[in-house]
Amino acid sequence: MRKILCAFSAVLAGILLGGCLAKSAKPYTYYELKYDQKHCAAKSNSRKNIYIESVTATNLVDRRDILIVDWKSRTRYASDAKYITMPSEMLYKALIDAAFSTCALNPIFVPQERDLRLKTTLITLQVDGDHAKITIGYEFLNAVQSIKSGVITKRVFVPDPSSQSIYNATNSALNLAIDEILKAIQ
Repeated sequence: MRKILCAFSAVLAGILLGGCLAKSAKPYTYYELKYDQKHCAAKSNSRKNIYIESVTATNLVDRRDILIVDWKSRTRYASDAKYITMPSEMLYKALIDAAFSTCALNPIFVPQERDLRLKTTLITLQVDGDHAKITIGYEFLNAVQSIKSGVITKRVFVPDPSSQSIYNATNSALNLAIDEILKAIQ
């Protein structure tokens, strides 16, 4: 009887304590990094087909937590905000949106021999001191060889430490990096 009473007390205490802890948790604000849609004014039939491969990312970057590195190189994550999905997935979607928005590129999902291919790696995505920083490695290929490759780093000032301000600066840095990738192939 004593064992049953102890087990019942432990379960009841766990339920009550779990309920108290769950009520005190603050909900997260979720953000999606995306390409600011610019539209092509004069679409032509001479657009280059481009196959955008799935984006790879470093382990530190490819997580839903928003990484913040302070002046002393101490790292933490934003306590009130997260990304809606993995940054590699958001970058992939942003690259497709960017290709659709140009007059020169036509994104495809099954490449042929003569089609252009874009391979990207997300290296850095963080707030570094008072700047949002993104680093993307890219390579344009055809069926036989590499055409062009490079690494792009963009930094945008974060005016205050709020999660909305961090998101705005990070999204702006992403858009600047994608615009530079698009310029590299056109």
